Amino acid sequence: MYANNKSDIPRLQRLIGSLKGVEQVLTRAEAAETYHLMGNRIGDIVVPGDEHTVFGNLDAEYEKLPDNYRTHGSEYEVTVPLYVFNAHLAPSADYFSSNYKIAAWLFR
Repeated sequence: MYANNKSDIPRLQRLIGSLKGVEQVLTRAEAAETYHLMGNRIGDIVVPGDEHTVFGNLDAEYEKLPDNYRTHGSEYEVTVPLYVFNAHLAPSADYFSSNYKIAAWLFR
C-alpha cells in the first residue's frame, strides 16, 4: 500500500493492524528485509493477511473460496514443493531457502 503522506505511515500501521484478517503491517524496509524484496518495487507498507484471509477484488463483501485456493501472498502458503530431476551437480536441499536462490542456481 502507498501512503499519500509519509508522516501518516505509523497511524496507518496502527489502524490497518487492528482490522480483522490482518496478520501484520510492515514498513517497506521491514518487508524488504523479511521477505528479501526490492524495496523500490513495493509500497510504503505491506499487509499480509492471516491464515483465513485473502485480499483483493471480490464480487461481494464476503466470498467463500475453495479450501485449496492459493493466493501466493501469505505466510501460510510459503512452503511450495520444489522437485529437481537429473541435476547431478545440484546443491543440497538446504541451499534453496528462498526463491532467488533457485533462480541464481538455474542461471549460474
